[in-house]
Amino acid sequence: VFSKHPITQEACTVFGDRCLGIDCFASKGVSYARVRKNGMYFNVFGTHLQAWPSIKAHSARDQQIQQTLRFIESLALPADEPVLFAGDLNTDLYLDRDYIQHMNFKLGTEIPEIHSDSHPFTVDPKENKLAGNDDPPEYAPDDWPQGCIQEYYATLVCPCCPAQWIDYTLYSKRHLRPIRSDMRTIKVKVPPFRIKVNATQEADVQDVSDHFPVLGHFVFPTVSKSTQFDRISDVPRRQTNATNSNVVVIAVVIAVVGLLVLALGWWALYQYRKKGEASP
Repeated sequence: VFSKHPITQEACTVFGDRCLGIDCFASKGVSYARVRKNGMYFNVFGTHLQAWPSIKAHSARDQQIQQTLRFIESLALPADEPVLFAGDLNTDLYLDRDYIQHMNFKLGTEIPEIHSDSHPFTVDPKENKLAGNDDPPEYAPDDWPQGCIQEYYATLVCPCCPAQWIDYTLYSKRHLRPIRSDMRTIKVKVPPFRIKVNATQEADVQDVSDHFPVLGHFVFPTVSKSTQFDRISDVPRRQTNATNSNVVVIAVVIAVVGLLVLALGWWALYQYRKKGEASP
């Protein structure tokens, strides 16, 4: 997680053996950063879930989502602060709608609208020469049962790789919600540079990743300055100015009532003595 605004708190969790296949050689997990911007705090999570669309891969993703949820809950984040998620969730927006809904239900998240200027895919083998280079043997759909490794290395276009939207920026519905939000895929290209596409072959490319980046845009309501922060740690303390104001109001009310009771007591005592002096 990178930020041009101060990161005041960090944490992470690693999925460990909650993985499948070649993914177990990667230290996948969830990174957390608490970012301070213009007097507000934003809680940002970045992650990379289990790859591939198989049933076993879905099961591994389920375990990772459960661990992510426990990790979030352990941080006890204030409900009046934004919580944002970003990362490669390896779940296609177009073909895996049911699983996307399941994931959103578990995490309490929501997918922003796709901006009208967005590229339609985050992984697009027709537009990105690196798409398919991550693990070519895994790409073996029904019409390419043996995969297309040789075709890919010959042309740097992966004919057996699907075009997908599997990278996201999300917001939590259990915390402060944005009043507007959207996300878009940006087809980033850079001046040509030379890389090794395998152990023996080099090629000129203009892509910096096999995925295009996703830009999330969130507009949040102005938050009252109710949450105070410890000046040393920036960890939220659940004491609010509103609470302090309530205490002051209660004290004033008690004082006024006390004065009224005292005044009534003096008045009653005066009436009693006056009545006694008038008696024969």
